[in-house]
Amino acid sequence: MTAEISTGAIGLWLTFEPRRQRVYWSKVAAAMLGVLPVVALAYAIMAGGAYGAFALNDRLGNVTGETWSELASVGGRLLVASAGTAAVGAALGVLLKHAAAALGFLVVWVGVLENVVGAAVPELQRWLVRTNVTAWTEGGTAFWINDCTPDETGGMVCESIERAVTQTQGGLFLLGVTVVASLLALVVFRRRDVS
Repeated sequence: MTAEISTGAIGLWLTFEPRRQRVYWSKVAAAMLGVLPVVALAYAIMAGGAYGAFALNDRLGNVTGETWSELASVGGRLLVASAGTAAVGAALGVLLKHAAAALGFLVVWVGVLENVVGAAVPELQRWLVRTNVTAWTEGGTAFWINDCTPDETGGMVCESIERAVTQTQGGLFLLGVTVVASLLALVVFRRRDVS
């Protein structure tokens, strides 16, 4: 979408289909559907390669129907997460108008917010995209925070406390991010001058 917006091609598109909401959702749907074959192929290559590597080294173990079912389940959740990521990417493209700006935003988000802020304030890990993607794709995850209290010698005694993020929590968080970003981009797209 950034290329169409920055070159003005979206204006031509809107002369043929002036209903901006329909145009926006068609672009988001194209991004979401376009990413699915690529991710499915990459996942199949990864799973097949891992299977082959373990089989070649006689380390395959007991592969049952449950193993394949879990592998397919993770793959399905990965496809859903990829489609959501594509929708958020399209929304960022509309909001920021340039691919470089969207990529810069993502670098700052991952580099500063996900890594630095997440390490500095461990309690915020529950609200990080990375934690919730992991929870969604892997069926749940956990993070640890330190609970430190002074002891009688004047030192500190710290205890690590595990905090769980379920698959449902991760999925709902990611759905919320996708919906908010998409609706915000839709509002901007409907009101912005495209010339």
